[in-house]
Amino acid sequence: MLLQIAETYDRELRLSLKRLVAMFEPAIILIMGIIIGVMVVSMLYSIFSINDVPL
Repeated sequence: MLLQIAETYDRELRLSLKRLVAMFEPAIILIMGIIIGVMVVSMLYSIFSINDVPL
């Protein structure tokens, strides 16, 4: 009887972990995209701001 309960809890835990990972995957991809986007914009801004430096 205890083995059946343990198997049931094990299945529920695996299912819950799959759902949790599936929920966080899009959020992690979005955060990484924002970080990379900020880096690209900052590099482009520094390249274009070279024109503003008086010689």
